[in-house]
Amino acid sequence: MKNYLLTPLLILVLCCTGRVQALDLDNDGTDDIFGVSILIDQSEALSWLARNSSSGQLSSLAVFGVNGDHLALAPWTDGVTPKLGKVSNNSGSLVWSLEGSDTTITFGESTDTIIAGADFDGSGIPDAARVSEENGNLVWTIYFDMFASGTVSDPIQFGVPGDTPFFANIDGVRDWLGVTRVDDSSGHVLLKNPDSGEEHSFTVRRGFALSSRPVPVAKADGTDLIMFEKVLGKRKRLTFFNPNGQIAAKKTVRGTGIVVIGNFDPNQAGQEAAVQNTNSFRIVNPFGGPPTKLDLDLDIPVDDINVNKFGVSDDDDDTADDPQLGSCSRLNPEDGNGGYIWKPNSDTTFYAVTVMPGALRGKIRKVETISSAGILIKKLAFTGCGNPDADGPRCNYKDFSLTGRNYKNQYGSIFVKVTFNTGACGTYFIDDPSKRVD
Repeated sequence: MKNYLLTPLLILVLCCTGRVQALDLDNDGTDDIFGVSILIDQSEALSWLARNSSSGQLSSLAVFGVNGDHLALAPWTDGVTPKLGKVSNNSGSLVWSLEGSDTTITFGESTDTIIAGADFDGSGIPDAARVSEENGNLVWTIYFDMFASGTVSDPIQFGVPGDTPFFANIDGVRDWLGVTRVDDSSGHVLLKNPDSGEEHSFTVRRGFALSSRPVPVAKADGTDLIMFEKVLGKRKRLTFFNPNGQIAAKKTVRGTGIVVIGNFDPNQAGQEAAVQNTNSFRIVNPFGGPPTKLDLDLDIPVDDINVNKFGVSDDDDDTADDPQLGSCSRLNPEDGNGGYIWKPNSDTTFYAVTVMPGALRGKIRKVETISSAGILIKKLAFTGCGNPDADGPRCNYKDFSLTGRNYKNQYGSIFVKVTFNTGACGTYFIDDPSKRVD
């Protein structure tokens, strides 16, 4: 997370919050919760909203971006004032822009992992980064203070293909480059100081590292905990690690939706995690008491942590077969571990994802979503395999423009169609795409 300046007034009043809020539109010392909705009747434009913590009111901010853009909300220009940002894919080149500004910056390619909201130089102004695969390595390029002074770093080699990039501030000075890596028995968290080159690592049980991309959550002293999330039925378990690898806290929270991070509770030190649960959020502090409920209905909640990629398909054939659902075998979406999983929001993007059993790795040609009327909606993008079941790594097929709630609102019930390399196909029925099925 960003290295915000200490505020003496907040220290006196709250004892130990330790940070100026990054997403505080109403300047009351507490972060506001932002979100976007997709305007179906306006060419799928994105409508940005925010709930002001002082008034409790949800207000419209702007219509900015279109469905399929990536969201980059951060105090881009001064480290204090939230700015609505987006990243668009322009024929394979990534174009960054801010609402209300004519400035556009081309940085990165559609095959890169992109990072927004980190502060790798400790300046207090957000940076952007791209992570690309080159010659069997991950190569990071940082755009320091992108929409302020704006300088680009030399490439930094850190990680290998298959690692999951993230970032975290473990020294109280700057964000470090981070990756998670999995072997047969363990998960490994590796970090690198982008200035000095110093490296640090720790090992956790495999299930933590594979459950989700880790997220930085600020403590009162300006350093970050590293949070992993895992779905347990209708709840999420949030596990917070100290940089030394010790578990700092575990919280189980009702809800399986998107988790956003911010200083949402003025009475507790450090940042909180807010877990979306249909039309409300459960807000929990790693070191605080039970979660508190906040009634708030947002389609896609947004914070200033964005580690994402546009995704590419596993084949070049973007044409669709006639769905012909009747000719496909029926697959069972509710057969427990190792089965076919539907998530309305993936752990690493805002959008829907389906996960295949490990036994099918390497046997699938494509995965598509089909309306209940048998009409093709779209082909999902293959984004890699991980989190193994008893038969091996499970492969993910993601939507990069529709959430589960979008599917429900636009199509009602849907089918997921799996076409195998043999030419055979199978389908499973999702009655309510806004809910997780496994």
